[in-house]
Amino acid sequence: MPNYPHGSPCWVDLGSPDPDRAAHFYSSLFGWTIDQPDEGGYRLCRLGGELVAALGPGDDPGRPYWTTSFAVADVVETAARITDLDGEVVSEPADAGEFGRSAVAIDPVGAPISLWQP
Repeated sequence: MPNYPHGSPCWVDLGSPDPDRAAHFYSSLFGWTIDQPDEGGYRLCRLGGELVAALGPGDDPGRPYWTTSFAVADVVETAARITDLDGEVVSEPADAGEFGRSAVAIDPVGAPISLWQP
């Protein structure tokens, strides 16, 4: 994955109640090549061989949702700062396979934000 500056958007995920249909739609719309799902149903999406997004089954059985991740230098430090600034960390910093670490938070007015530390 490219190296993104701290605070910049760096990744998007789609949680969908119908990942097969979503995969067909986005591959047709954007020309993405979409990998076969892993054991959790998560699929990596590529454009020109480069990773651009991922999609998988939604955590909530309701409507589909896009999640934008922002690059951070230190996910633990950034999660603590979110709490200091009256946000709420809803998914504590954790390893995301061999690729990096992530966390999910809600800002003070309710907007979700995902953090990514490569």
